[in-house]
Amino acid sequence: MLTQEGLKQILEYDPETGWFHWILGNGRNVQAGDAAGTVDDKGIKINIGGTKYAAHRLIWLYIYGHFPDGMMDHKNGDPYDNRLCNLREANDSQNGANNNREPRGAYQNNEGKWIAQVRVDGYCHYLGIFDTYEEAHREFVKAHREHFGAFSCFNRFVRRG
Repeated sequence: MLTQEGLKQILEYDPETGWFHWILGNGRNVQAGDAAGTVDDKGIKINIGGTKYAAHRLIWLYIYGHFPDGMMDHKNGDPYDNRLCNLREANDSQNGANNNREPRGAYQNNEGKWIAQVRVDGYCHYLGIFDTYEEAHREFVKAHREHFGAFSCFNRFVRRG
């Protein structure tokens, strides 16, 4: 099992950039000082001893000496921004509330009215029926911020128009 001590023997973390760098090369395609990891559509992965780790989870181990208990959330919604100041532990619901896209939270019914609802911990909370999308969305944003606080993506998004 990978430990903080073992990790610090092979990787160095740069808190300003959020990137790891290899301390030693492997003699083939990795040189000492090279950035560690590969980028995919979900973030940065680093292969250590045949196991792929999410870089943000390795950062937690590197800094705090243990892997996070739950999920990791990127405060600014950017899964490639692994600066420690952008990382926090989260549960599934909190992590989902801070995803990379703005949730709608309002849906039109058969009568042309707008239904607002927010999903928290797998349960849908009904917020009401409204005449316009703007009214329903406003109620949804309010409820989203109340339920998720600092994890609400609406702390990042600003609606225009």
